[in-house]
Amino acid sequence: MRNFNTSLWYSPNEDAFAIKATEGCSWNQCLFCALYRDRDYRIVPLKEIERILGKVPADDIPGIDTVFIGEGNALSAGPAHLLKLLILITDTFPAVKRIGINATVADVMKKRPKTLRDLRDAGLTTIYMGMDSGDRKALKSMNKGSDPDTIIKAGRRVMDSGITLRLNVLLGAGGRQDKKAHIEGTASVLKEINPHVISISTLSLMSGAPLFAMVKKGEYTHPTPVESVIEMRRLIDSLDLVGTFVHSGHHTNMVHIAGHLPEKKKELVRTLDRFLNNPTDELLTTEYFQKGS
Repeated sequence: MRNFNTSLWYSPNEDAFAIKATEGCSWNQCLFCALYRDRDYRIVPLKEIERILGKVPADDIPGIDTVFIGEGNALSAGPAHLLKLLILITDTFPAVKRIGINATVADVMKKRPKTLRDLRDAGLTTIYMGMDSGDRKALKSMNKGSDPDTIIKAGRRVMDSGITLRLNVLLGAGGRQDKKAHIEGTASVLKEINPHVISISTLSLMSGAPLFAMVKKGEYTHPTPVESVIEMRRLIDSLDLVGTFVHSGHHTNMVHIAGHLPEKKKELVRTLDRFLNNPTDELLTTEYFQKGS
């Protein structure tokens, strides 16, 4: 991944040319996240992005077909700014086929359906939206700033626009105390949306995040790695979706799986059961994921 104009930040697509169109996160209040606590949110001016793109070697430009727009939630920028940015990207990279962007639920809800369609027509192909949980209590306790009903509305809005929706689910968001409600609520919301892609990651305790202090006070109990795999297994087993690709390739996960639903559902569950019966099986994190799709 060529990552220009950026400090260390997470792009969900490692094969993309990454552009930091915003800095920080406009919400920046999730209890488990410490990525942007020390930085102010700002929209990067187009002239600044133009200068960065001007440094891309001419020999590289023809081969760049995938672009990711970050940082925390770049869809928070205004529609006019985003449309100009998409034009800049498509003009700079004639071979681009896929352009993805990070978004919160609130970012999507602030964009009218027509605005999303305009962004699609300008080249935006994918929205990465962090739902994390579908359980009302878990969402509130993690200070996500959203609720199940709003997540469903936002997800459907993206789907209806013709943009590919990639939803992120966060294992452990309910803690040990509410793990059952977290998985059941998440499965229920996913059923209502039937997204194109579900990306699974596992909640990590970040030093500096409010949740880290809550653990020390005994206000939140983090599931063990194996308990997180059990959550994943219960989630996959409860998903009755059609045409959805689900994967757990993120580095926070103990087991990596990938496959389309419903075709691969039984196989994915068997793989997770295999791990739970033998947690030391190292093949599950590499070999299976590479052939799982």
